[in-house]
Amino acid sequence: MDNNKNKKYYKYNKNYHHNYNNHHQKYYYKKKNKQQRQEDILVENISQNDYETNESYDNTLENDEVMLIKKNSDKEDLQEPKYTYDELVNRYDEPKEENNMEKKESVIQETTLGYVLGILIIVVVLLGTTYAFFNYNGVSERETTLTAGDVYVNTSPSSLALTLTKAYPRTVSEARSRTDNYIDFYVNGMNTSETKAIEYWFTLANGDAIANKTRISGNHLRFDLASLDQSNNETLILSNVNYDTFNAARKLGLYVPINTSVELSQKYRLRMWISEDVLISDTESGATYNQANYTNLYASVKLVVNSQDGVFTLGSQMVKNAIQEKINATSGSCTPTWTDEEDGVIYFSGNNTCVDMNYVWYSGKLWRIVAIYPDGAMKLVTANNMTIISFRDSEVGFDGSYVQRWLNEEFLETLYNYQNILDTTKTWDVSNLNENSFSTRLSGTTTSSSVIGLLNSYEYYNSHRNVTNSNQGFLRLNTWQWLSNPYSNTDILRVTGSTGSIGNTNSVSSKLGIRPAIYLKAATSFTGSGTESDPYHVVGDKHVAASNEKINTRLSGEYVQLSNNGTTQMFRIVSVDNNKAKIVAMDYADNGATKPFATSTGTANSLWGSGATTDTGTWYTYLNGTYYPNLVSTYGNLFDSGVYYLGTSTNDYRLSICANITSGNTRVCDKTSDSGTFNIGLLRYGEMFSAQHEVANAIAMWLMNRNSMYSASYVNSVMVGGSGQGSKVDVQYGARPTVYLKSSVKIISGSGTNTDPYVVGL
Repeated sequence: MDNNKNKKYYKYNKNYHHNYNNHHQKYYYKKKNKQQRQEDILVENISQNDYETNESYDNTLENDEVMLIKKNSDKEDLQEPKYTYDELVNRYDEPKEENNMEKKESVIQETTLGYVLGILIIVVVLLGTTYAFFNYNGVSERETTLTAGDVYVNTSPSSLALTLTKAYPRTVSEARSRTDNYIDFYVNGMNTSETKAIEYWFTLANGDAIANKTRISGNHLRFDLASLDQSNNETLILSNVNYDTFNAARKLGLYVPINTSVELSQKYRLRMWISEDVLISDTESGATYNQANYTNLYASVKLVVNSQDGVFTLGSQMVKNAIQEKINATSGSCTPTWTDEEDGVIYFSGNNTCVDMNYVWYSGKLWRIVAIYPDGAMKLVTANNMTIISFRDSEVGFDGSYVQRWLNEEFLETLYNYQNILDTTKTWDVSNLNENSFSTRLSGTTTSSSVIGLLNSYEYYNSHRNVTNSNQGFLRLNTWQWLSNPYSNTDILRVTGSTGSIGNTNSVSSKLGIRPAIYLKAATSFTGSGTESDPYHVVGDKHVAASNEKINTRLSGEYVQLSNNGTTQMFRIVSVDNNKAKIVAMDYADNGATKPFATSTGTANSLWGSGATTDTGTWYTYLNGTYYPNLVSTYGNLFDSGVYYLGTSTNDYRLSICANITSGNTRVCDKTSDSGTFNIGLLRYGEMFSAQHEVANAIAMWLMNRNSMYSASYVNSVMVGGSGQGSKVDVQYGARPTVYLKSSVKIISGSGTNTDPYVVGL
């Protein structure tokens, strides 16, 4: 068996063949997983010599599975027997003549490979009652004062019944490769409201009972819910969830936009299968079902479309209403916006006390609304710097810069469902200021069509136009950050860390903060109130995690709290690598202590985990000898080792992880051989959250990789004001550690925000 681990083959059963003539010869399908579970499935009408070893199907199954395939003269694919439930029941109700008895006994015959399943599970999926987009006063009465239109549901094809032949336990990849285990259906409707978008979501209910049969547990069923495009390509909304998790995931981001004069029609696909964890055996311990019980099971569910009117309000209108409420409440003493009369763009302007209704939570990150455009689109910028990198080696243009590449390769991929949420038709004005006043509206002569951008000098200036100076503007961070446009042909514009004012520099290779900006579509809808403690939540964002959902399914930027007996520590998800969530501490290690990266400046001793980095007093020694053991002893065995890339960078952030810069972005490049597997480490140059952010009393801190722009013995670091540089390894700076969580770590509670972080456990 071991020699054929990756083979697909037949195994002929002589005992079984003894009872049948050639016309009724049978073979068996065998699937064996890493726990050595065996399940044998009946396959009909294959002759004794009609088998072969075949490797052409290897890419469809996991390496530890063995699949039966068919060989015949015309090379047709094996067709599985397709019986309706009634046909199979009728076969069992036939008079028990000798031949029929043999057929029935073949269903439960024990063989050298396990048990054969004849009728397996007949699964019927029925679409539930159609609902209208209205609130309900009773079972069937609806409010008549609402202006929203109806929604109704239909299937394609028209039949609502789905029969799964050979419904034995399957892996996810097996289930998704089939075409007989799903139904397609449409959600259609119109929404005539001019201000309110309407939420809808799906839940499952038990379908009709089947006489003399037992309903399978919902925990043993698995479901995918996907939206389909015009080519029937799937975009998963719910992935491999059980019955209860499906019903708990109500925040799916599905809604009908305002004022839809043309009927909405969105196609969906519901797929259902039996979990691969189900074990059917009369002999093995821990079996889920024995053979007799399993053949008596059925599954029947109804998919119910739920809807509610008045939940979501169009984003820009909601924000405008909040602005007016703020102005009315303060009797004119607070004017949180300034409007450019020339183009009608509304800019938020003022300090944080006045501008306190423009916070947005989207894709694991907190944002501030900067501007509202006449068409309803809005420009947002992150509330903090996301990383630090050089603008470019030379020149001053935004397009082609390291900044543009990082924003549209690294950062863009952290944004959930951005294709349906971001307005990618808008452009970014990155025109040369030509040494005019910062308050001067840019000319629009140079634009960028990037999906993600930075604020330009005019947009940043408008954030504090209504206050006396830049120190009071709501966008001030006390950290250095790049703007997108040049000051002249040689200088680029940036924000000064200490004052929040706009300045210029010809040092485009300086390492400053990156604060991404995006456009939200005009039809974006929100929940929430827009305050920092209750920010607007974008409709269409990833659903709030359900209890027991794995942390490695979540978003970069979401917050994680380790907790045990009143002891807590806050982290943030950096990325998910090799199915493990990498998290970074939100505070400095050792109560803000400073230590050297290494005790020697020699070039051979500045690589993490080697040479003088392991000497007493270095961060490597402290984190591995004290910090990490304390994490494990306090919070349990949640942690796993992971790969850290230690490439020697130049101005190009990609060299921190890539062996070269010719093979694409950091996710697809050839990785540097300077790497190691460690229990604990630090962030690298250009990685998410490798910046000063969300700390009250910043200290200079180490990153993890060397910087050859100074010397090979220098290591990247981030200064108090948020700029980056290379520093001698024996200088004493602080550290913010990173660790990997095991792939089995689950979410116990929380919503992943900074005020309600995920609490995790095994």
